Amino acid sequence: MRDLPETAQQVAADQSGVITARQLARLGVTEDAVRARLDSGAWQRIHTGVFASFSGEPARMTQLWAAVLRVGPGAVLSYQTAAELHGLPRARRQVQVRRGGRSEYRDLVYDSYGVVVETDGRTAHLVTAAWRDAHRDNAAAADGFITLRYSWSDVNGRPCYVARQVAAALTRRGWPGKLRPCSPACTAPAGGHLSRAL
Repeated sequence: MRDLPETAQQVAADQSGVITARQLARLGVTEDAVRARLDSGAWQRIHTGVFASFSGEPARMTQLWAAVLRVGPGAVLSYQTAAELHGLPRARRQVQVRRGGRSEYRDLVYDSYGVVVETDGRTAHLVTAAWRDAHRDNAAAADGFITLRYSWSDVNGRPCYVARQVAAALTRRGWPGKLRPCSPACTAPAGGHLSRAL
């Protein structure tokens, strides 16, 4: 890959080794140069017009990038795959908490950082369900956890916004990681400036 223009090398590096034919053409890499890399086995085709700039088994992150890039501009992942691609730490899912003889479940829990992420369903909550959620959020706060709550449309329609806020909350509570963009069109910053998200 060293004989590629530096900008093409950087694009592939930023995308876990994946680059598209469209990106390569925009960066001045010819179809013949791409074909030569594929024919020699130095590169591999993951999807039509989407290449891994290495040989060997593509890692999960490479496969996620390839999927996003195959779909094209504006494509995003959601839920745990979006969190993974953004570089967020792994959360425990559907964590059971016993309170007052009853079981409650928290959607995502980042134990080490005292952060809970709740995702509400597609349909609007009834007033009683909203109050039950508020009581659960208050109980989490009493246990030292902050709760971030998102709608179905937030998680599916604005995953970069959600990831940016979750990363900001985690950072304020000691997470040393850095948020990564999940696609070329990602609105989440590549590290830094996370405090503006809250």
